[in-house]
Amino acid sequence: TPVSVGNPHAVLFADSWDDADVERLGPLVSAHGAFPEGANVQFAVVAGPGEARIRIWERGVGRTASSGTSACAVVAAAVREGLIAAGPCRVEMEGGPMEVDWRPGGTVRLRGPVEVVCTGELEVQAMTSRVRPMRARESAEAGGSGLDSAPRGVRRDGAD
Repeated sequence: TPVSVGNPHAVLFADSWDDADVERLGPLVSAHGAFPEGANVQFAVVAGPGEARIRIWERGVGRTASSGTSACAVVAAAVREGLIAAGPCRVEMEGGPMEVDWRPGGTVRLRGPVEVVCTGELEVQAMTSRVRPMRARESAEAGGSGLDSAPRGVRRDGAD
């Protein structure tokens, strides 16, 4: 079932999935022509009313233990396919559970634990030499507001 929750997902339902299924089918479905930019793939099992178990293949990454958008996509697809009722659903992932509350009309609320998985530093100066903000006309042509504002320290021509 194709689903978009801001990024593309392909949700596959079955009675069970094993690691070999995920490793074999994940890259094939993720790169399928129906998804020009690739898709995140969820291997879902509806475990009962308001409960699902999923395994995740993330586009450009591979196996992923947990994903909030994947949990939301699975619940949206399961409701749309008539596999579960709208309302709260516990989604069990390899990285732990999340609760997704899907409401008619497409409102989705995600609840679950959050933890830091890494920290680091970013060298901003190295990045600003490559940034060139859109000018008003470019922005308007791309569907933007047409406002032309560059971040401080970034010249409009993209030079340092």
